[in-house]
Amino acid sequence: MPAGLIQRKLQEFMDLKQGGRSVLQYFEAFNHLAQYATEYVNTKAKKKYAFLRGMNAALKERLTWQTTGTYNDLVNAAIVQESAMRQVEEDERKRKAPASASAAPQVKHRLVYTSLSGQRYRMSLQQQFQRPRPQQQQHFPPRALYQQQHTQYSAPYQQQGSQNARAP
Repeated sequence: MPAGLIQRKLQEFMDLKQGGRSVLQYFEAFNHLAQYATEYVNTKAKKKYAFLRGMNAALKERLTWQTTGTYNDLVNAAIVQESAMRQVEEDERKRKAPASASAAPQVKHRLVYTSLSGQRYRMSLQQQFQRPRPQQQQHFPPRALYQQQHTQYSAPYQQQGSQNARAP
């Protein structure tokens, strides 16, 4: 094998990081490139250290306690830890998903009747977005408005009554 190719593969091994790969993908790449870096993996301790050096920070933190055991034990522990971390992330996403779905406005259908004076007398569906509303107090129209409306409707009767009172 050409020396330049071996030198390039050795550099790839030295720069190898797990990055976004799974532990199994990193394991395969590590083992493939380790054959070009025999002086860095010629003992069990060196091989474990080199593998651990390229791991993601979160996994590396969880695996630093693994000082005894073989390289295969370290890889196995990394796979188990990765699965546990993914399960935790999935559970967190599930917990957050219902909260964000309930924050979206809910569509409420309501029948709307238009009056005869509205020149349309038919039923139609109107979509309204229902948002949680604070407790509202019941509001009554101001007294002046009530009196104004009352006198509008009762004024013709009052005038007729007053004309009848003058006639006799």
